[in-house]
Amino acid sequence: MTILWRAASPVLAPAPTPESAAHGAGSRASAAPGAITGVPHALAPPAAAPQATLPTRDMLAKFNRSQSYRAFIYEVGGHPAMGGSEYIGRALAYCKTPVLAKPRADMPDARRAAAYDALAARCDMTNEERDHAFGCRLVFSNISKYREGDALMDLVLKMHEAPERATVRALLQQMIATRDPAILTTVLMANRLLPGEASAHDGEYFAGKWYDGAEAVKLYQAQSLAECELGLDCGAQSTGTLTLCASRGWCADKRAEALRIGLGKNFDEVAKLGHAIVVAVLATDVDAFLAPGA
Repeated sequence: MTILWRAASPVLAPAPTPESAAHGAGSRASAAPGAITGVPHALAPPAAAPQATLPTRDMLAKFNRSQSYRAFIYEVGGHPAMGGSEYIGRALAYCKTPVLAKPRADMPDARRAAAYDALAARCDMTNEERDHAFGCRLVFSNISKYREGDALMDLVLKMHEAPERATVRALLQQMIATRDPAILTTVLMANRLLPGEASAHDGEYFAGKWYDGAEAVKLYQAQSLAECELGLDCGAQSTGTLTLCASRGWCADKRAEALRIGLGKNFDEVAKLGHAIVVAVLATDVDAFLAPGA
């Protein structure tokens, strides 16, 4: 099974650098004492995973509070009922941001340097630890007990396995109904999982329009704002806001204000699109995300 994947929000996590690149605080030549050198114990599938229930707001709150993604992965990896896999994936995607592969000395001013330091502290993993966590997440996607216990993970994987449009539609409705910001990436990619023309389209679909090229970037930026409305922490010390500051110099106390700095006159259009995504999610409007006639 091939799983379509992109970073949680491309505007916040640009294309990853080669794995051999230095990685900020995680660029030590060898793992520190206690480092992950095999399958992390906390990520091992539980002997009897409980049946998951939705929604997963407890996991969202835990992710928002996390100041150490290494500790977060260890803590939640053994509790798939909480939707841990999707948030582990988000933490790992955030920590692959290319800005952390650069020397701190490259930061041109004090505020960007401070944002860099905060990111490096939160992404407190070696390259080896991060790669093992990625690998464990993929392995566990094929373990039935782990999938049954992790409601968000199971919905995402079932979307990729769905053989026909009707199945994709039913799963998409369940996923949207969670109203969890972690599912927006998969929701906006749903048409790539359909047979026929829609699955071959280069862009993403929302509310009667295909978004390609620069338009797709606009949709991803809108997605990042929609995540904020759905409950993801987007304050001054949130990972997304810090990344925009360190990587692009768009420094502000909120993600929206950082994007306003960077997007200028285009911000209002992106913000309007982001709110429309939220409205569609709250209304469980499957047709807003699923292209017709595919």
